[in-house]
Amino acid sequence: MKKIFLPALILILLSSCSKEPSACFTAPDQAEIHEPIEFINCSVDATGYYWWFDDNDTSNEVNPVKSFSSSGPHLVYLTAFGRNSVIQSKYNRTIQIVRRYIDSIRIRSLAFQSWDADGTGPDLQLIYGSDASKSNLSSREFPDILPPDLPVSIRPVKKVELTDTTWHFTLIDRDGALADTIVTWRVNPVEFGRKAPFVLEKNGHTMELSFYFE
Repeated sequence: MKKIFLPALILILLSSCSKEPSACFTAPDQAEIHEPIEFINCSVDATGYYWWFDDNDTSNEVNPVKSFSSSGPHLVYLTAFGRNSVIQSKYNRTIQIVRRYIDSIRIRSLAFQSWDADGTGPDLQLIYGSDASKSNLSSREFPDILPPDLPVSIRPVKKVELTDTTWHFTLIDRDGALADTIVTWRVNPVEFGRKAPFVLEKNGHTMELSFYFE
């Protein structure tokens, strides 16, 4: 019995020691620029890992967290090492890194009052931009806005990237060179998540911001 049992046991032990690793990881197909991405390691029979990212960043962590500072496709490689650190398995996939841009801004409601002496509504204009920028963007002027005129839609004349910082959106009543502030929203648009549009409400005024990724 011993002559049969021992060789079988040796074969089992040798078989278990010779298992080859299988590299595997999961990650989102798309992420925003500077957004932290968690890479979930699903490798089997591995004792060590080497991650290589195409911006030449590397890691030996099991589940690294990584962000990219440029948009476009980014290649990620994982090498999983076996017990003797010689046998290895490789796996790679591409992550698409995108930027967020304003699609449209809609002024859905205003808390109306007697704006002008003749009883007309405000000569509406939107001033907006990031606090990090030295210049503001502005919409065209919408004269004498009344409730039936709403909603008012505004589309940027050029691409406007919504960066991960505080932005201000100010509605004003334009009167020539003068302007009265109606309402100001200050938000970080990235913190609202990836589902568009998101709605801002304040003192009876409502603004809707739509965006897209590219």
